[in-house]
Amino acid sequence: MTYIIQLRPYLANTSWILASRVATLTSAFFVTAMTARHLGPAEFGILSYAISLTGLFAITIHLGLSGLTVREMVRHPTEIHYVMGTVLAMKFSAALLAFSSLTVVTILTESTNTIVPFVILLVGIRLFLNPLQTFHQWFEARVEARYIAFAQSISAVVCILLTLILVYLNADIIFFAINALFHFTFTEVLVLAFFLTRSSVAISTFSASLARAKTLFKQGWPIFIGSVFAVIYLKADQVMLRWLVGDHEVGQYAVAAALSEAWYIVPVALVTSFFPKLIGQAQENSGMYRRNLQHILDALLLIAVFVAVLVTVFAQTIVAVLFGDAYLRSADILTIHVWGAIFIFLRAAFSKWILIEEQYMLSLITQGSGAVINIALNLILIPYHGGLGAAYATVIAYAFASYVSLFFFPQSRGFAFLMTRTFFLPPRLAHFLWQRAAR
Repeated sequence: MTYIIQLRPYLANTSWILASRVATLTSAFFVTAMTARHLGPAEFGILSYAISLTGLFAITIHLGLSGLTVREMVRHPTEIHYVMGTVLAMKFSAALLAFSSLTVVTILTESTNTIVPFVILLVGIRLFLNPLQTFHQWFEARVEARYIAFAQSISAVVCILLTLILVYLNADIIFFAINALFHFTFTEVLVLAFFLTRSSVAISTFSASLARAKTLFKQGWPIFIGSVFAVIYLKADQVMLRWLVGDHEVGQYAVAAALSEAWYIVPVALVTSFFPKLIGQAQENSGMYRRNLQHILDALLLIAVFVAVLVTVFAQTIVAVLFGDAYLRSADILTIHVWGAIFIFLRAAFSKWILIEEQYMLSLITQGSGAVINIALNLILIPYHGGLGAAYATVIAYAFASYVSLFFFPQSRGFAFLMTRTFFLPPRLAHFLWQRAAR
């Protein structure tokens, strides 16, 4: 009972984190549906491209510092003003570099006679707000994620209301780009306001340390590179579609991706719930640890296959009802893209295994190999098959990074065999039921 009481703040904090993710994803889904219906495939494709391109440059600001920032705050509570000052200085410097690079790429690739560069740079202003997520880490270090959840939930409601107003006023694409920027700004301003009211550390006392910055970057670069590869998975396909095919196809693909990726909160919630238990079992009972990993993988596969089959069967209806007949091509893309959920779901368990086993480089290597394959296949398939080709490339890359590549390394081979056993779940279940009937 004492142990449960001790865990209560952490379980509550996890609940707040999951609640905020659900709120953010739900609002993003409805905003995407309303925006896509209003703008149509071509203009929605431009906006999706701007958001994806900005996302590629935004990872520059990550620097692998999020988890390290929380760790440093917990370990050195009397030096928070140095930690936060250093991290903010590093991230604002990276933001300036990211926005400058985005501007150069936009100038070189877009005609100033169109609205596209203005949409890109307008959305790109959010890069200067990314460093403010350092204040999120302060709440995470104090196990007070509810304030982040409050900010994200309030911002989600405001964003939905503004989107409804813009649709009612028949606003053009520029205003929807402003809305996307405002949503991000509003969240960060609210978190900052909560920090100012909750923290005894005055922002005026923040101070940057070059030595600490070097130490943090030295520790964080593998995580940073792994994050770069992960973002390439999520964003490069839409950017390459725009460059190789056009805005209309990006709009169709973006709708399919939104419907497919909306389910990715499920594996995160499941593995987060069991993560603390797995950590203890890994140290105390290796047999039970392995069995529970297998049970989690089995559950993730069942849910993923159920989702994939359900979405595949009703893809046409889902797209027509939510987005309209203009996006019916998205249904064909969706029936392919959604099967990547199998490997995304299983990857969620592998990501926790990496943390438990402290095999951080495996994350970088496997994500990197998948990103390279994704780009190569996109270059081959998109010119001939458009969004369908990008969907095939995504599923194959997910499969390689999250399953096939695990056989290449002795450290992860055991986990790869657990995954393989999961794929034989139907005959395993049949054998189990047969044995029970025979008794």
